Amino acid sequence: MRKVGSMSILAVVMFAAAVFLNGATDAVNSVTGAVFGGEMSIGRASLIAAVCEFAGGVISARFFPGVMGTVEGLADIPHKYGAAAAATVLASVAVWSAVAWLIGVPTSEGHGVMAAMTGTSVALCGYTGVGAGQWIEVLSGLALSVAVGTVAGALLRISLFKANNGKERKGTFITLAGKKRFLRLGLCFSAFLHGAQDFQKFLALMYASGLFIKGDSVCVYIGSALLFCGTLCSGSRIVEKTGRTLADLDTDSAVCADLASFLILLSATLAGVPVSTTCVKVSAATGSGRIAGLLTEKKRVATWCNHSKGCKKSSSLTAFLTVSAMWLLTFPVCFLLAFFITKLLII
Repeated sequence: MRKVGSMSILAVVMFAAAVFLNGATDAVNSVTGAVFGGEMSIGRASLIAAVCEFAGGVISARFFPGVMGTVEGLADIPHKYGAAAAATVLASVAVWSAVAWLIGVPTSEGHGVMAAMTGTSVALCGYTGVGAGQWIEVLSGLALSVAVGTVAGALLRISLFKANNGKERKGTFITLAGKKRFLRLGLCFSAFLHGAQDFQKFLALMYASGLFIKGDSVCVYIGSALLFCGTLCSGSRIVEKTGRTLADLDTDSAVCADLASFLILLSATLAGVPVSTTCVKVSAATGSGRIAGLLTEKKRVATWCNHSKGCKKSSSLTAFLTVSAMWLLTFPVCFLLAFFITKLLII
């Protein structure tokens, strides 16, 4: 029987904390379109998203684990340090995620895991253990997902505005009922793909450190259940930050943002490219709700106040700069946290 040490137990506990916080701070972005499109309340949307997150984690680990393979190749972790290294990585990500949760700003725990893995690997093995090719793939995916998400959201919003021509058309997708049906589907697909993307990144760390055995379905189900619980416990501040302050979404903008993010996330997941679902979703929402809204000069009606008391209008520029700063800081902060913790406590 395999002996389980205290450090291995700590690593598994940190895995649970990080996955839970991922659901609370990152998966919540899946519900933005449905809430601000006026389709459902945040409570109902979070419940549906949680179910789809669970399904995405379980199914992707079994049938299309390409993202997992890419993340495993980012950095080498010697198995003799596996438990301590995994605990260090997950502690670094959990701290950064908790900070984002407290201030109500969406961030990318997936990118945090990859950066912290690299920081720990550099501390243990030097830069020889870093997979340069995989990092080029990750950074290229980040840049393309943000750029394509913003442009796609804007173009889809303009196209829908022209197709509507100020009127609803019976029997077509352009009707309000059709848009709201799509928002329900968009919620499900976005949550499913978030589970597929981010959960694979956490699993990759545990496999790379030798703590989990590939093919062990129990770990997959338990981890997906934690993602489910985290999504249920997500707060309204991050949803408001994305759907009101950054993008000021109405039904049309929410539909376009969901469609753009779905196409990008599906393509990246099937190709095995790790991308941040937060970056994709926020970029698409910003492009659809802000840029396209300005070009079409269409008045947007935020529906957040229907589902939340005491909503306040904030500066979109300040919010965008805050979120962008969190995205950019995720890499160096998680890298340095893991690097110094490894140097101080492991070596």
